[in-house]
Amino acid sequence: VQLDASVTFHYAILTSSSINSPEGVLCGRLDYDGIGWVALAVSKDMKMAGSEAIIGLPGDNTVLKYNLNGMAGNLVSPM
Repeated sequence: VQLDASVTFHYAILTSSSINSPEGVLCGRLDYDGIGWVALAVSKDMKMAGSEAIIGLPGDNTVLKYNLNGMAGNLVSPM
């Protein structure tokens, strides 16, 4: 899915029968054609606080899952 001119989200949905699990799984890759950080967040209530995000930091060469406990930087913590 082309999100804008420089961001594309590639994904596949694995059904519960294909992974031998009671629930399906979303597998994805977020590509950014540029320099900077990228993030993908999931929310049950459409709010940032209380959600989870996957954030890639190119300077640190890391991709980690984070708890978004609030909108201030000090409230975002690795899981």
